[in-house]
Amino acid sequence: STPSVDFKIDPLHSLISADQLLPCLQTLYDLPSKTTCHYFLKGSSDIYKLTSSIGTFYVRLYHHNYRRFESIEFELECVTRLNEMGVRSAIPLKNVNGSQLSTISAPEGKRHLAVFTEAQGSSNSTPQPSQLKLAGATLAHLHKSAQRLPLSTTLPSYDLDHCLSTASEKIHQHCHSRPELKKV
Repeated sequence: STPSVDFKIDPLHSLISADQLLPCLQTLYDLPSKTTCHYFLKGSSDIYKLTSSIGTFYVRLYHHNYRRFESIEFELECVTRLNEMGVRSAIPLKNVNGSQLSTISAPEGKRHLAVFTEAQGSSNSTPQPSQLKLAGATLAHLHKSAQRLPLSTTLPSYDLDHCLSTASEKIHQHCHSRPELKKV
């Protein structure tokens, strides 16, 4: 017989089933019953694609403890405000409670999510100079508009001191969580 040991192992990251995520999204965002959901892309967040009679949407499911709720909320507000200033992009939808950000329970803990409209346009892997010029003008418009946005007082200032102390703290935590690295 194969030996086994009964240990409780907690996940660092889970891949949420699209079939299990869909009912949550339908409730949170009042989506039609015939909406489909499938896993689309892994990156700094898990991305899911929703297709329904009212449109195509993308779900950004942020990794557990990857970013603070306030910083994600600020990002979503900036995207919305930039859209209102004429910077075209995918914009976050509001859930049934009127918030752009929702939270679900995952095996590793709470994960935040946002649902975005589908960005209009097409993809081009070999852009022409005229298209690159247009992309540059669009980025300039984005940056010029972003300068008019208010700064958040709840977000950390990413100066040299903050970056070094944050990195130092993470290294310290890592070293002290590993017995072989505890030697001073």
